[in-house]
Amino acid sequence: QVESGEIEEEMRKFIQSSKKFGATSFPVLRDEFERFVEAGEISSSLLLSFLWRDIQLQEEDYSRVVDMLADSGVIFPLEHDDRYDTIVAVVPYRLPKKASNLHNLWPVALAEGERELLLRIRLPCGCPAGVAERFASDAHQFGISLRSWVSGVVVKRPYETFEVAARVERSEEVPEIILA
Repeated sequence: QVESGEIEEEMRKFIQSSKKFGATSFPVLRDEFERFVEAGEISSSLLLSFLWRDIQLQEEDYSRVVDMLADSGVIFPLEHDDRYDTIVAVVPYRLPKKASNLHNLWPVALAEGERELLLRIRLPCGCPAGVAERFASDAHQFGISLRSWVSGVVVKRPYETFEVAARVERSEEVPEIILA
C-alpha cells in the first residue's frame, strides 16, 4: 500500500500543478500508483504523466514511448486504446522475484467439490530468456491481479467464482509453464 509521506505529497503537488487533472484525480492516481507498485500494472496516461513528470515528454508521445518499451521487452502491453486514453501494460521488472503468501490465495489442497484444471508445459531444453516474464504478464489479461511476481500471477476473474494462477517454475531442474 502507498503510505502517507513523500510520494503522496509528490502526487498532490503534481495534481495541483496540472492543468489537465482536477483534485478528484488524486485518489485515482494513488490507486493506480499502488497497482503499479504491487502488480507492475500501468493503466492510464495519468500514471504515466506522474511517473514521467520530470522529463520533457509530451503526452501525445506516450504511446510511442510505450511502444518502444514494449518492442524492447521492458513492458508488456495488454491493451492500448488511444480513443479512451487507456494504456494497460505490465512492467514485470517492478515485481518481486518470488511469490509471497501465495498459500493464502492458492490452497495446496482443494476443498470438497472444487476442481482444478492444470496445464503443464515442460521445457526440457530450458526456459528462453524473457518467456517467464512474458507468460506471467500476458496472464494479467485473465482478470484482476491478486498477487504478481516476475514469473507468475494469480488473477481473479470479474463476476466469476474461480481464479487463475499462471507461473513458470523449476521442478526437478526442468522448467515448466503451469496454468491452473
